[in-house]
Amino acid sequence: MKNTSYFRAFARYSVFLSVWFVGYNTVLSVYFPCIGQEKRAHILSWLRGLLLIVPAALLLSAVFGMTGVWLSYPITELLVAGIGCYMLRKRHICKQTETF
Repeated sequence: MKNTSYFRAFARYSVFLSVWFVGYNTVLSVYFPCIGQEKRAHILSWLRGLLLIVPAALLLSAVFGMTGVWLSYPITELLVAGIGCYMLRKRHICKQTETF
């Protein structure tokens, strides 16, 4: 039997690490519909809820075992935060070029 205290500590750490990205992703998911960009909010929600978390959990669990399952959550949130940041920057760049 593996050491369960290790997994508990690792789970707490991985959840704490991902809280920052979850907050950012949640703000973006609310921000995009407010500015009339509902499609981007749906894309972020689908990425977080299904399209990235499931493959990440399957892949990382095959490589790292139970540790990989816990790693899939912060990695998914980090990837979605990066994609959301790209979407936000792209929107602002497009908006700036339209006004000039």
